[in-house]
Amino acid sequence: MEATCPHCGYALGGKGRSAQERVAHSSHVGTEIIPDIGTTIMADTEVGSESRSSVGGMRRRRMISVFVVLGLVALVALIATLVFGDDGDDVADEPTVPAIDRVAADSTSSGADVPAGPVARSGDPNFPPSDDHLASDRIADLFRLDIDGDRRYAVVYPSQMGLQMLSSDGATVPELKVAVGFEEAVRFPLLSNGEQTWAVDPSDLSTVYLVSTQFEVVDIGLEGAVAFINPSIAPTNIGISSFGAWGPGFDVPVGSEIMGVPGRGLLIVPATGGTYRLTRRGVGVEKVSDDRVVAAGMQSEVYERCDEVLVCELYVTGVDNTEGTRLDVGVTSQVYISPLGEFVLIASGDVAQIIEIETGDRWDVAEGAISAAGWSPDGRFVAFVSGNDVVLGFPNDRRAERLTLPILPTSSALLVVAD
Repeated sequence: MEATCPHCGYALGGKGRSAQERVAHSSHVGTEIIPDIGTTIMADTEVGSESRSSVGGMRRRRMISVFVVLGLVALVALIATLVFGDDGDDVADEPTVPAIDRVAADSTSSGADVPAGPVARSGDPNFPPSDDHLASDRIADLFRLDIDGDRRYAVVYPSQMGLQMLSSDGATVPELKVAVGFEEAVRFPLLSNGEQTWAVDPSDLSTVYLVSTQFEVVDIGLEGAVAFINPSIAPTNIGISSFGAWGPGFDVPVGSEIMGVPGRGLLIVPATGGTYRLTRRGVGVEKVSDDRVVAAGMQSEVYERCDEVLVCELYVTGVDNTEGTRLDVGVTSQVYISPLGEFVLIASGDVAQIIEIETGDRWDVAEGAISAAGWSPDGRFVAFVSGNDVVLGFPNDRRAERLTLPILPTSSALLVVAD
């Protein structure tokens, strides 16, 4: 008995059926037909093959229709985005332009004038300015408005970033060049941290010269001559060089202190026996005092003297003070004397004072311990590091300026230069 289609009665196993019957049967085979029990669709018959071909065609047409619809949807979305823009609801699509820039853009698009100042500079990569930039600007303003006058000053000290310079240019790290010529080591002020020595040209604060990477170099006050101190060996050795030619050197007694005074030379203080200095010719030492020097300037010194029962005191000598003036301070105080011996900066405990030698007047400059200090060449002011700040004290005006350091010193070395 032939199997027939349960829907139209089409004889599935028959042959020679009319085209009309086959079309009537193929019109519903595209849907999924669950055969009745006992009904079998014969896959190897001519009609079964024809049915599968019809089903595949309809599926391909449906898939093509789906892709066409999806393509139309994507095209419409793209056109809408280009015409109307993003609605901004998606957090991931938030603009990356800084708020300041957006405000500036809005003001120009609305026809308003762009305000002068920071908004107009919003394309600067350093805007908005960081704390370091603001600190540098304050330093530049202070030097330009309140310190510089007939002369231009700068404070220089070693840091982890190299030599740090504070001036009317702000806080800068000058370009470092190697002093290939000997003249570069003797014509400029020298700064040393005990291991390295730099030369600073006051007329060009953008450049400093590296004089030595292992010696402390000191101008001994003799034209064309410097002293090289090598603290890495014991006893410490001092060598003399004049216009690039090495002269005789000598060893310093063990336990001695060596004080380099720019433009004046070396003072040597043995454990006992007073104070000595390198001779002007640099070939030996000569005794200058039975007392122990604790600070010195270009034409001034602070000495410590003790009596028979070892009661000690400090006194100051200077250009017009060869006899010495007693300082009413503890002998353990840090002392920094001005170039001509008119003033001394004293750090005792947590208070920094400036004392006028002639009158004995005292002025409390700042609170806090001092880690580095230096006087300007003309004695107009003293700069010292206290905590994270640099303080500039002007004794004649009783004025102090305090600024936050952009980077801290790595030693007690500090130099003030003036052109």
